Amino acid sequence: MDERTRTILEAVIKEFIVSGEPVSSEQIYRKYGFDVKPATIRNELHTLSLEAFLEQPYTSGGRVPTDKAYRFFVERVFEGLHSNMLEPREYAFALCEILEQGTIRNFVSGVSDALRAVGVGYGEAGNVVKSGLDELIDELIEHNELSDMHDVATIVHDIEMLDERMENMLNFVGRGKPCVFIGKSPITKSSHLSVIADSFEMHGKPFLFAAIGSKRMDYAENIRLFLRLKSHA
Repeated sequence: MDERTRTILEAVIKEFIVSGEPVSSEQIYRKYGFDVKPATIRNELHTLSLEAFLEQPYTSGGRVPTDKAYRFFVERVFEGLHSNMLEPREYAFALCEILEQGTIRNFVSGVSDALRAVGVGYGEAGNVVKSGLDELIDELIEHNELSDMHDVATIVHDIEMLDERMENMLNFVGRGKPCVFIGKSPITKSSHLSVIADSFEMHGKPFLFAAIGSKRMDYAENIRLFLRLKSHA
């Protein structure tokens, strides 16, 4: 994939994360000002669809990212991160203070509130702390990301099963950067969710933390938060 195609794909993903609506070639042309004609962008989007990076829910409509596109985007986020980009939004400072002085329960609740995601902490004794299911469901419903009550039931079941599944994450964390899963993961079976996970320390004791949210989550911001917390620890 050449640089122009990568940049156009990134633009589609960013637009969809913000709006939740299928993205058209005209939108990309107007907003991003690529130095090409709209027809060229249409051709690029068509090619990206053939390569399974994009889907077109309705004939002649806009396109939406696939899991493959989100994974591409996450890799681009990691490639673009530098030491001067580790400062996420202001709430990170409060979360760093909780890592220093608080409890895992307070930390899980704080990150959950900040990201509008389910936060889950797994301590060395095998204890699991969870927070944020209501906020996550509200977020998904508000942006029409769930097809029916079966989707809701699958997500609720995923959160209920975290006590048994979190140990599985120990096989994936601790490799120098946060673990990111798009769609089904070692701890979630719903196709509507993404997971970011890493290990941290609190009062000298390790614990595993995961944020479980919409596939439309702000990956760049959330990954920066994890890296900032890790560097602080």
